[in-house]
Formats: sequence, C-alpha cells, structure tokens
Amino acid sequence: MSLWNAKDADGFPQAPILPELSRDVCLNPKGLRSFLQLSRANTDDVVKQRLNSLLNSGKRPKEELCEEFTHGIMYKSWKDRLSAIEYCNGQSVELEREIESHQEAELQGKDIDPRIDPYAAADFQELKNSKYNQLRQLQNWVKNEKLIEDIVQNRSTGILNDVCVSSRLANQFQDWSASQK
Repeated sequence: MSLWNAKDADGFPQAPILPELSRDVCLNPKGLRSFLQLSRANTDDVVKQRLNSLLNSGKRPKEELCEEFTHGIMYKSWKDRLSAIEYCNGQSVELEREIESHQEAELQGKDIDPRIDPYAAADFQELKNSKYNQLRQLQNWVKNEKLIEDIVQNRSTGILNDVCVSSRLANQFQDWSASQK
C-alpha cells in the first residue's frame, strides 16, 4: 500500500474514517488501534513528503498551502485520534465506577458461607480479578496511546514549524479544536 505519490500531489489517500465508538471497541481495541496506526501513517508519517509535494507545485503561496494542509488535514486527523483515545479514557473511568459499585452491591447482597458453598469466595474473587484485569488493560492502552500521540504530534509540529516557518502550531491546534466543538 502506498501512502504517497510524488507524481501527483492529490495522490494521497483519504484519511481513514473514525470507527463507531463503544465500550466493546475500547475493551477490544484491535480495530481502533488499526485506525490510529493508519491515521498516523497517512498524515504524520508522511507530513514532510506531503508538504513538499504541495509546496513544490508552486500554484499558491506557501502560507496559504501550509494553513490549508495544517487545518484541513493534520488538525482533523489529530482531533479524530484524540477524541477516540479520550472516549476510551472516559469508558475506563466509567467502567471502574461500575465495577466498584457492583462489587459493593454484591458484597452487601450475599454473605459467603464457606460451609454452604466452599467455592463461592474463590469464584467471586476470580470474577473481581477478571474485571480489574480488563480495566487495567484498558487504562494501560489509553495511557500508551496518549504517549504515542503526544510524541507523534510533537514530531509533526516540529516538521510543520520547520517547513511552514510557524512557531504557533501547537497553540493553533488547541484553538482550532475548541472552535470545532
């Protein structure tokens, strides 16, 4: 699969579409991880090539091309990825609350008598551990993706600053993102 075509500035593929988000997508993030990787490969990994291709066409002023590329492609891609990661972060917080409230209700609702059911306590503990493992995996995934996104965006911002000679791109993204809500 080619992500860049030097002969045709418009030969870049369309940005991947953000998948429909749900808790299941966050808990089993294979598809979401693919979206994030493809989005990064489509925009951030080839930012220099895409900018050079646009700027070498010489059809419009550099500032105009840089702004159009930054706002039209980079910021939208960043926002889509961040919204997916933040959605899953919210799901992890919600899941943690549900686990804790469900656990309290279960403990209050039944007394575990080892004489009646010697395996009940072990079963309850196993279920609790399973839910917490799932929660920890989601929290670790969100943390890792946030770190990756921060690194990728900082690298891309550096390239954009070098090529487009603008030192305000990080702040502009925050402003742009707020204006899109």
